Amino acid sequence: MEQLPLTANGKVDVQALLKLKPTGTSTGTAYVAPRNKVEASIVAVFQEVLETDRVGVLDNFFEMGIHSLQIGMINSKLKDVFAREIPILAMFEHANIHALAGYLTAENDDQPDEGQEETISVRNQGRERIKQRNAKRRRNSESE
Repeated sequence: MEQLPLTANGKVDVQALLKLKPTGTSTGTAYVAPRNKVEASIVAVFQEVLETDRVGVLDNFFEMGIHSLQIGMINSKLKDVFAREIPILAMFEHANIHALAGYLTAENDDQPDEGQEETISVRNQGRERIKQRNAKRRRNSESE
């Protein structure tokens, strides 16, 4: 945009700004077009949800300004396209289309990716602490 829209009084026309739609993403990353069918399918979903005509496969989802509701919508559409369950966490761990395509096409999805084993371990430790804390609360409430 070369110039902000102004009202007759010379103030910024907020209503006109709200009517504008973004024409693409601006993440500072050079645009890279989809290189295979999986990337093209994911790009199509992103373009539909974000109502934009250009999403590069190396654009970081979160630098594009995507919020949690859009992530949920994208995740739901990707589940339909790929006919499989896709954890929301996977979208945070694979935060661009190229990485997400690699995750979706991995031959052995049952095995954790590098770094996921540590995440799983931390998650299990947290669950164990919650169980211990709840057991302690039950014991305390029974003794009262």
